[in-house]
Amino acid sequence: MNIERDPTVEALIRDGRQAYAAKRFKQALECFTRAMKRCPCSKGKKRERCTCKQFDKIAAENRSVFHEAISACQCSVGKEFGACDNSLHIQALDYRAASFEALKELGRAKKDAEWILELAPRALDGYLRLGKVAGLQKNYEFAWKVYNSGLEAAASTDTPASHPKLQKLHALRRPYHHKFFKQDPLQLPLDIVHIILSFISYRDLIMCTCVCWPWRKSLTSPGNHQLWRNMELAGKIAKGWRSPTQQAILKYLANSGHDIRRLTLANMKKYYINNAKLQTIFRAAPNLEYLDMREQMETIKLPSRAWPKRIAHLRLSHIDVEPEFIDAIAGSVVSLDLHSEVLRPFWLFRPKPQTLEWSNLRYLRMSGGYILSPLVGAPPLMPNLEQLWVKDLGGRERRLVESNLDSQEGPDITARWAGKLKVFVYVESELRDIHLEALVDTLSVNHGDTLQHVDITAEWYDPPGLSFMGEAFSDQEIFDLYEDRPVMPRPRDLNTYANLRSLRLQRMRLDGEGARRMLQKPLDGGKLSHFDIVFPTLGYTEAEGPSSVQRLREFAWLQGAESIRSLGVFEFRFRRHPRNDEDLPLKGFLATFPHLEELEASSEYYDEQEFCMLLGDIILATKLKRIYQSVVKGAWLDKLRVAAAQNGVEIMFGPRPREWPVQVL
Repeated sequence: MNIERDPTVEALIRDGRQAYAAKRFKQALECFTRAMKRCPCSKGKKRERCTCKQFDKIAAENRSVFHEAISACQCSVGKEFGACDNSLHIQALDYRAASFEALKELGRAKKDAEWILELAPRALDGYLRLGKVAGLQKNYEFAWKVYNSGLEAAASTDTPASHPKLQKLHALRRPYHHKFFKQDPLQLPLDIVHIILSFISYRDLIMCTCVCWPWRKSLTSPGNHQLWRNMELAGKIAKGWRSPTQQAILKYLANSGHDIRRLTLANMKKYYINNAKLQTIFRAAPNLEYLDMREQMETIKLPSRAWPKRIAHLRLSHIDVEPEFIDAIAGSVVSLDLHSEVLRPFWLFRPKPQTLEWSNLRYLRMSGGYILSPLVGAPPLMPNLEQLWVKDLGGRERRLVESNLDSQEGPDITARWAGKLKVFVYVESELRDIHLEALVDTLSVNHGDTLQHVDITAEWYDPPGLSFMGEAFSDQEIFDLYEDRPVMPRPRDLNTYANLRSLRLQRMRLDGEGARRMLQKPLDGGKLSHFDIVFPTLGYTEAEGPSSVQRLREFAWLQGAESIRSLGVFEFRFRRHPRNDEDLPLKGFLATFPHLEELEASSEYYDEQEFCMLLGDIILATKLKRIYQSVVKGAWLDKLRVAAAQNGVEIMFGPRPREWPVQVL
């Protein structure tokens, strides 16, 4: 008789399962035990099983439970009975272990689960049952190792990934895997180690060398030199940390193979980086490409031969250097970032004004120091300058700076910069006078035809846009503009901005006709993709609505432009209770742009609830993908985001990010 189809065994298992379902666990145990005794491998024996294989001890020694289970057994029980792959026997054992679980007899359930592994080490049933029992016993690491052995067994039999028991094995192992899968990362392939350690800071990398002697030996070996090439002394000095000594710096430099490529000294004063330490670092940095120095401890004075000659990216913040430094690096710098509250940054451009050439400089970013007018009035030779970003360079100290300049008229800015300027960003964070002549001259480089992105944040009153077109005015003409008196334009070639793609304006009100004169050519060429509209200031006695409605009417020529992908609208105020679309024309105006994807909207004249309703109407009328706003927050913002997500729109709090450098064509 085929034992696999023994009807008596099948009937006993069926009766046992019914008793288990009815929670008659003792009756179920009796049925499963009788079914087990029907198997020839255990006939006539009373629950004898192998005792030489102790799976707990095997797992504790980090040995494979699967390999031990399939190995030859040495005890008398194993020699007498051997293995058994009868599925009904395995099924009866599994169900009996489940019954012991239900009766809280976990020790006996574990013995039956181990018995399954002895009889059928390549079947997944034993691993599933033993792992579950170990979890109930709170022996979680043993459970994880059992599940791992089950996966080994599945691999040995080429079990398909879609097999239900294999999928269950993966699911049961997952909660333990993140906790117990511990592997020394330094034993991984070297390229993977470098990727992992690239995400930690320089300070944490130093801490890693203190873990143990093997880690220190490995991390400081020649194969890991590149991990130490980005030297960074930044952040707060934690408790117990001291400023690095000369000996410590020498050790760090040796770890890099004396080949520092990127150096960040975020606070030289706090880390006590003086000229002696700096010169020591530079000796080990002949190929230095990136240098960031801030908050000097003392005026930096090093011999010209000590400075690295290949610096491509330079950032200086509150740093005073000697002209020898500029002589050494001017020809190699590609990106220059300067910040200072004193006039010193300007003199970086003028140690040798007749001979010094910033031949590779493409990105120039400056803030503080009031240096825009001198920079434009006596421009240094920068034949490859593409992007210029200036901040807080207002005119309060313009006379002081100009008094230090030669009285002779400076060279032409277009000739000195080769007319390649593509990005111009001007930011004034405070209400102060601006360098109007310098701004006009910068915008007029090559008549603005090379400019692709213009971003201006300043209190700049020029509604007709004459300055944008390159028409500089006198102080009297500026006063006439404030008083709304007409100003006669000068006869000169006006700017055309043929390649302008983005015009961002904050706090500057440009009327419709002024914007049309400036943007008509790039708009006709299908290149303009972003534009900002700043609405007129609402007077105390002025009615809500008419001025904002009139401002949109001025921009009727812009409606339906297919090239527009992003718009900004600021400081508008429409009728509080609109009666029709004429009282709230903004959503209709935005709906005319077929490819509009992004909107930035902000207005101090709205409360959160009303602004939330306004944005809701705009979402329904347009095909936007993203909205940036700074009015709605808290609970109203949560509600708005939920409603917007249903229409595929993402709501972001705050202004649209300003990238640097800007991606240009």
